[in-house]
Amino acid sequence: ATDTLQPVPPCGADRLRLEWRRLPAEPPAEAIFGALFANSPTAFWLDTSIRPPAQAARYSVLGDTSGPLAQVIEHDVWQPSATAAETIRQFLAQPVDIPEDLPCEFSLGVICALGYELKHEATGVPRGPNHRSRKSPHPDALVILADRAVVVDHARGETILLALCPAAESDSRRREQHKWFAHTEQALQIIAGAPHPTDSP
Repeated sequence: ATDTLQPVPPCGADRLRLEWRRLPAEPPAEAIFGALFANSPTAFWLDTSIRPPAQAARYSVLGDTSGPLAQVIEHDVWQPSATAAETIRQFLAQPVDIPEDLPCEFSLGVICALGYELKHEATGVPRGPNHRSRKSPHPDALVILADRAVVVDHARGETILLALCPAAESDSRRREQHKWFAHTEQALQIIAGAPHPTDSP
């Protein structure tokens, strides 16, 4: 498949560390997405499944690929290649220190959207005679290797910021992630203090 990668300098053998910040507020997920990610072509918004007796998802996870360690892979079934799988394997093989006190059940990693066109690769079912006329204008698979996210904990009424940071203090990508923490915390505080359509007058 044709695999389009966002060029990102590898971390090599250096370890990564998952760092987090907590904001004791629960801004609406739609307001966060609109303010921080709506204009990004690689924005994502995930909600966890609903578990009884809850009537809503526990977590909303929002982000994009603007971070220094993020990557995007677009897969096209018409031009086979092993690039995508190898890139994902390298990303997952990168050693990451995850803190024991991480306050949510999400620790970044691979986020993907898989199209129906992959069924032939996954099942071996032969394509029909008109298969080329049905090619989607969208990637058959879009894989995001996420290095940042905003996690809204609807049960605890708080928001968690996550970022993968190189362990080396001198690494410029570590400093960039810390700047993102500061900028995003400030933005979330503004969003949390603003009136929203669901607020009582």
